[in-house]
Amino acid sequence: MKILKLFPVLLLFFFFISGINNNIFPQDKSVDKTPETRAKKITDKLQDKLNLSQTQYNDVYQSYISYFTKINGLKNNNPTETSDKKSVMKSYRQDLKAELKKSLNDDQIEKLKNFKKNKTEHKKIKGIKHKHKD
Repeated sequence: MKILKLFPVLLLFFFFISGINNNIFPQDKSVDKTPETRAKKITDKLQDKLNLSQTQYNDVYQSYISYFTKINGLKNNNPTETSDKKSVMKSYRQDLKAELKKSLNDDQIEKLKNFKKNKTEHKKIKGIKHKHKD
């Protein structure tokens, strides 16, 4: 009988300890942040959305690897001026857009614009929901 009364307490204690464990030892999210893994993840999404050919897939993948390598280099250099960093990142994005335009046809470029627009709108809506939760 005592064991049955102790069971819910032990169960709650177990969940409490496992919750603390997750907060003390969070998953290392930087493992997935290499330029190659980030490029593959995005290119795979675009493959699904834009129906890329194999050549287009390889070109887009290489463009994103180049882009993320530049971004990682910028983060590692830690420029002192935020405005300098923003302008450099803007030029990297423009370079990426130019490379993607070379690889994609007009229909795919339009689909990409719509995909990015929907993604941005979704993030805005998601952000608004989080603000109202507090």
